[in-house]
Amino acid sequence: PPEAAGAMEVQRDVALRLGARVGGWKVGIGADGAPFAGPLYEDAIARSPATRQLAPGDHVLIEVEIAFRLARDLPSRPTTREEVLAAIDEAIAGIELIRGRLGEPPAVPFLAWIADNAGNAGYVTGGSTRDFRNLDLTRLRCRLAVDGKPVHDKVGGHPQGDPIEPIR
Repeated sequence: PPEAAGAMEVQRDVALRLGARVGGWKVGIGADGAPFAGPLYEDAIARSPATRQLAPGDHVLIEVEIAFRLARDLPSRPTTREEVLAAIDEAIAGIELIRGRLGEPPAVPFLAWIADNAGNAGYVTGGSTRDFRNLDLTRLRCRLAVDGKPVHDKVGGHPQGDPIEPIR
């Protein structure tokens, strides 16, 4: 698609044709500073512990992240961090599975990747807390092990510094 609105139309049309129900949204901020969103299909969201079989030669990227469940809709205008925090019911540990059906940027044009649900191939939810407002979300430690082997251990690391930022 030549523009972001066209990419979002592709997302909507594909979901309609698949009869897919949206169970959540992946949100982010692109390299150009523009916000983007991609639907998480309800049937691709699993509660931990979960497994996913991969076909030979298949690959997925994983992102460990903080997800948020909203208690109410946000206004359709730019919001403050405080308005977003007031609308959040709970923070959830999550793992996103990413596999662009056409590939991932920069090998694939960014808007084509957005049209492909921003590469979302599944989501696994872990533990949650309603007491997240007492946490410094920019300084949480993230540890990830695959088959028992550590592959990531870092404090902070969200691309925007604050995981609330893409929601605003």
